[in-house]
Amino acid sequence: MRRFPYEEISFSASGWLYIFQLGVLHYLQQHFDMKHVKVYGTSGGAIVGCSLCCNYNNLQLASEVIKAKQIQSDNFRKMIEIAHNGCDRICPNDAHKMCNKRLTIFCSEIYKGVLLKSINYNSYNKRNDIVNVLKATSCLPFFNGRMSYLYDNKWLIDGVFTCPHYNNKNDNCLMVSHRRNCRCGCYKSPKRTIMPEFDIPRRFSIFPVSEEFLKLLFYHGYTVAVKHFKQYHYETMNINNNVNVLNLISQTSFDSINHDHLSIIVKNSGKIRKKLQQIIQDSEEQFYDTIRAPIKYAVVSVYICIFIAFVMLMNILLEVLEFIAHIVLIRY
Repeated sequence: MRRFPYEEISFSASGWLYIFQLGVLHYLQQHFDMKHVKVYGTSGGAIVGCSLCCNYNNLQLASEVIKAKQIQSDNFRKMIEIAHNGCDRICPNDAHKMCNKRLTIFCSEIYKGVLLKSINYNSYNKRNDIVNVLKATSCLPFFNGRMSYLYDNKWLIDGVFTCPHYNNKNDNCLMVSHRRNCRCGCYKSPKRTIMPEFDIPRRFSIFPVSEEFLKLLFYHGYTVAVKHFKQYHYETMNINNNVNVLNLISQTSFDSINHDHLSIIVKNSGKIRKKLQQIIQDSEEQFYDTIRAPIKYAVVSVYICIFIAFVMLMNILLEVLEFIAHIVLIRY
């Protein structure tokens, strides 16, 4: 297996959309020796980074994301609880040894009561250290009834608020982002950045539209990684194109994916991209249709209230003018 052409890799804070990064990682681990690579991650990206360092099966983790989405659909408040359970599950007994000095995780620290600053962890003395830091960087205030996560005598919350994607501007660091217009500016350096080929609404990070979307996004991450290394590192692949990729994906679980499936998926990456874009378009139309009617009624109600207030004000003004005119007539 070839040595990875980068010395470092950085995963963005991504919520549920870290399944895109898992797709990228699945390709990387299939084709490169990643043991020497330093890893950076925030929030969901830190979970992906930990799975890389701990050699956790990313197909298994992707399957767990799909199952977690199904649970969240029934009870939204379980989102953080599910994420924290996942943090514990991906860490083996020696996770701290595998991640120590290799995985850097970014959190947001609350200080002076209301201020935030970025803080990162890179040293882990025991397993609970890495588990707690993963939970801290994926702690969204109020989502699970907690304002923050206490660790290292510090009140910590999701790293997305202060360092959503670590970017050291180093050409030897591969940036993996779930968004095209990442705040760190990594999209300006396409030779060292892997990202989706289309814009994804921000709300999908917390409210993904469907399990189908998440599953297709995993495969999109895989195919985008293939294209990146083919374009910039001259990677070649032999691909069979005799299967309808959308039917294949809908009928095949992550546990059953093999090299032949992935080869077909790569060849049909355009169909996957179009399907994802169609899902986003349909979701956007439904979302705005849902909020458009209440907004319309609210605007009409405001105009009616303004009109009524204007009429009342004019009546008061007329009464005042009549009173003044009456006083003037009496005096003269």
